[in-house]
Amino acid sequence: MSSRFKVYSTDPCVYSLFFNEKTSWELSELSAYFASLFPELEEVTTTFHSINIFFSAPCDFKAIRSLLYKIDFTQFKRKSPMQCWEVPLCLEDEYTEDLYTYFEGDTQKVNHYIQQFLSLTFTLEFYGFLPGFGYLSGLPEEMILDRKNSPNKVTKKGTVAIGGEQVGVYPQDSPGGWQGVGYCPVPWFFPNKTPSYFVALGDAVRFVSVDKAQCESIRLAVEMDVYTPKVIKL
Repeated sequence: MSSRFKVYSTDPCVYSLFFNEKTSWELSELSAYFASLFPELEEVTTTFHSINIFFSAPCDFKAIRSLLYKIDFTQFKRKSPMQCWEVPLCLEDEYTEDLYTYFEGDTQKVNHYIQQFLSLTFTLEFYGFLPGFGYLSGLPEEMILDRKNSPNKVTKKGTVAIGGEQVGVYPQDSPGGWQGVGYCPVPWFFPNKTPSYFVALGDAVRFVSVDKAQCESIRLAVEMDVYTPKVIKL
């Protein structure tokens, strides 16, 4: 049995592989491979530490587990991002309140944290929690922010927030316990469009600071369906 991951079944139709290390996956390649092995395959999803396989009918756990342990999953690790999106981030005081609370009102620490954050390149790992909630990797260990002891009843749509080592963007008003670092006026999820996401899995993301006037201008352009997200060179 491989020590790199373990297989669990939470349901006769659902199997989860939990890996010892944080890994990024090429989901399309992984899904195509599983589809070639399993006619009953319905869907494959991933997280930072797991691959989840959903079948349309119950499967034999021992047989599935035995087959999975024979697979070399290193071939499905994600390669370097193909493109990088420049994403606007408004950092007005009303959107950075959590940082001021977290750093006990120390403006110097807040400004330093924001400048570090803007210098980073993130990678979209997967969507989850809510439709269009993008989970980004790339936050250094020294920039990890603890989740709130008491979650907000409402975290506003467009809030870019940090929960532990993860960065996420709220696609709608929602309860949330992550630390807000700014506001993004560009939705990441378009339920009535194809594709419904402008940032694809594995794409890189860099946040760029915009002031309140620029933020409002972008928001209106999005509303009028004339805004085009910018792709930049890596």
